[in-house]
Amino acid sequence: MRDIGKVEYCLGIEFSRGNNNEIKMKQEKYIEKLLDKFNMKSAKSLKNPMEVNLKLEKPTDEKLPDFLYQNLIGSLMYIATATRPDIMYP
Repeated sequence: MRDIGKVEYCLGIEFSRGNNNEIKMKQEKYIEKLLDKFNMKSAKSLKNPMEVNLKLEKPTDEKLPDFLYQNLIGSLMYIATATRPDIMYP
């Protein structure tokens, strides 16, 4: 094993050191790539994205292929477990 210096970027996570020598982690680049991949750059966040008493109906249009949905959910779970656990809870 050898010392290769301070890590700055690894597995989609950016590392930096603060003034008090604390380690800061963020995933901005990873999240930006994810938004591009799923064409969600212009998406707006909402506290409650759905009408409270909305009656759900079966969609008539073609659904998103399963592998894309699984890829998106897996990517979001990676973000949540690595640096942003707050996105898992309302």
